[in-house]
Amino acid sequence: GSAFDAAGNFYVTDFSGNAVSKFDTNGTSVGAFGSGYNSDPESIVFDAAGNAYVGQADGTTDILKFDANGAPLASYTTTIRERGTDWIDLAADQCTIYYDSEGPNVHRFNVCTNTQLTDFTTAPLPGTYAYALRILPSGGVLVADNEEIVRLDASGAVVQTYTAPNDVSLFALNLDPDGTSFWTADLANGDVVHFDIASGTILGHFNGLSAGGSIVAGLA
Repeated sequence: GSAFDAAGNFYVTDFSGNAVSKFDTNGTSVGAFGSGYNSDPESIVFDAAGNAYVGQADGTTDILKFDANGAPLASYTTTIRERGTDWIDLAADQCTIYYDSEGPNVHRFNVCTNTQLTDFTTAPLPGTYAYALRILPSGGVLVADNEEIVRLDASGAVVQTYTAPNDVSLFALNLDPDGTSFWTADLANGDVVHFDIASGTILGHFNGLSAGGSIVAGLA
């Protein structure tokens, strides 16, 4: 997982290295961000105040909170049903974190009150595993659900699915700044696909492994 802060610095979770790396606006590494990762940090998101939340796939599976300088502020123990707090996103209320655990549901946790909330999904997702997710301005959610991308409405019900030829391990996902499209990537074959949200039309694609590497596990 990866994210930009308000100043344009870039942060990447180092899953196997139990770390988060920070890069400046020129792409130059400026070292590690934060500390105390227990096992397999996988996703990162910033709030409006510049604090960062990091989801962890394994170990304690706690969501960790850091200030803009990487100093630890809090940790949150959430309900886990399959794996960990693999993929997280923060709602506009700046309190509700949506997360999934590679299972069939999208869960929610309030970091302002340190309270587990009811699941966002009203029924199990159709795919084998739920991976990266992003909250839409409408209050709905897009989820990379392995065999397909699933769009949930603001009530948590499935309203649309997106598929791409030969892609059966859709893992990474992020919204486009245009507000009308999103990008996803197949973990194994490296296919990066650009979709129109409303119509489901494929707007384009490229192979993310063309410059090297073995998997495409995140998009920003």
